[in-house]
Amino acid sequence: MGGAKRQWMEDAESGLNAGAMVGKFVCAECFTDSSIQRVVEGAIASDVCTFCGAQSDEGIAAPLETVMQHVVQCLRLHYDDPANCLPHDSAEGGYQVGVTFDSWEVLDEVGMGDCLSEERDGLLDAIRSSLQDAEWCQRDPFDLHEHEKLSFSWEQFRELVKHERRFFLLGVRPPYSERDGADRLLAPAEMLQTLLEYCRSLVVPLATGTVLFRARQQQPGNSPYATPLELGPPPAEHAKQNRLSPAGIVMAYFAEDESTALAETIPSKGTLPGTAFAVGEFQLTKELCVLDFASAPPVPSIFDRSRVSEIDPALFLQEFLRDFAKAIERDDRVHIDYVPTQVVTEYLRWSTSLRALGVRGLRYRSAQGNGTCVVIFGGRELLHVPEEHREKLVQPDQSQRTTNPCLRLLRSYQVEARSCL
Repeated sequence: MGGAKRQWMEDAESGLNAGAMVGKFVCAECFTDSSIQRVVEGAIASDVCTFCGAQSDEGIAAPLETVMQHVVQCLRLHYDDPANCLPHDSAEGGYQVGVTFDSWEVLDEVGMGDCLSEERDGLLDAIRSSLQDAEWCQRDPFDLHEHEKLSFSWEQFRELVKHERRFFLLGVRPPYSERDGADRLLAPAEMLQTLLEYCRSLVVPLATGTVLFRARQQQPGNSPYATPLELGPPPAEHAKQNRLSPAGIVMAYFAEDESTALAETIPSKGTLPGTAFAVGEFQLTKELCVLDFASAPPVPSIFDRSRVSEIDPALFLQEFLRDFAKAIERDDRVHIDYVPTQVVTEYLRWSTSLRALGVRGLRYRSAQGNGTCVVIFGGRELLHVPEEHREKLVQPDQSQRTTNPCLRLLRSYQVEARSCL
């Protein structure tokens, strides 16, 4: 079995029908996948593309065989010969467990059709015909894939911090993480450290001058909210829980547009038409780095051999970031569904490695509107306010706290709710 497995992994030509590829050339424009395009561009051998008819005196097309050798090599990083992996019993009709694919099915499984430009059906047929008729199965079919292990670990982490243990996690190794082997789930500390490592790729700058919005429902009979202290983050004693921060922990929540700021502010039970909201338009007075949870990194192509190790992290991050877009009930109850993201945010906030990168907040998709929100780690000390008001920024026993203002109120204005929500 060992020799057969080595051939399966190393001999790209063994899975190809040479006769189906003779005299056929394909250009980069026939593909939408950039990694396959690079293979074509590195093996130009013809000035005519067999499939789209494009021509160029400088040469534009590579042998289809070269492209298919690359395709097979990439497939074999993720798929194997069932004979190497699955129990087989001829008397019982073949492989007893596991899922197998024929050559056409495995191309559909990896989305080969999506890698081609429009109206390239002839090329897809040629690619299918270039593969020998064979059976394929997932590599290591009885083990969890890395993204599955991470997803299951995150699910267990969420349940643990919601229902069992919340404040002391670093020494905890619950039963779900004690299993031996490659598919062992991550303990809480390992889960947090893994998230931290993945988040390094999400650091983006918010430029000086970036405009952010914050809304507050106007109380009947009160003067319109109009000052930085009235429209900025609340004092600690009035800080309510939010998706990324528990009650009592102040963070500065903003939106990147007015409508999202209002959507994030209107109570879940709705409000009557004519209810007034004060809106503050703030501006960053210095560049800040944030973790961009609003834009999950795209999953690398299966045909990009240089980025194979990034596929599982990207798949997991896309699932993980959905938790940062969950709707929030705006009342005074403690909502344990937001404890996991609160724990993660606090861990990331105080990470020395992220602080060294200048990370001072998060950017994430709004659950209430169609826009994007930004939370900056900190409270009222982030605000530019008149000197005579600065003593209001911190509690008396925090008077030595260093302030680092970075948010200036440009203007304030009033809007009315347009409908009963």
